Amino acid sequence: MSMLWNTGGPARQLTEKDVKICSLCGALNHMKNSDCFTCGWQGVFERDPAMIHLAWQRLYDQFERVEPRHIGMHRPAPMGDFGVVSPRRPMPAFAARISNWWRRIMAERDERAAQREAKLRAQHFPPNELGV
Repeated sequence: MSMLWNTGGPARQLTEKDVKICSLCGALNHMKNSDCFTCGWQGVFERDPAMIHLAWQRLYDQFERVEPRHIGMHRPAPMGDFGVVSPRRPMPAFAARISNWWRRIMAERDERAAQREAKLRAQHFPPNELGV
């Protein structure tokens, strides 16, 4: 199954060979896209013709035609501060924030364990048969 659309020039025929499927989210992507336009995946893409045909048919059934925006050929430019176009980049220091959060959780756990141990040591139990 193939679709026709006008991209500003002469009509270009798009076939199912021009698309691939994201292995992470299952979205159709144009072959020229290095990463998934939906989830940003940059790994391996599915190129099985049967799966591509099913995904293509699903888009066709949902929208009655497949357009470039459905496969990520024409992405809107991300806007930065004051309307200036800026490249999309990962959140800075995201891993550091997660690492700090995890360290805080572990420190609180260790502190609670130390308090429990101090509380138990403060209680004077009679020595057992081993003298402890």
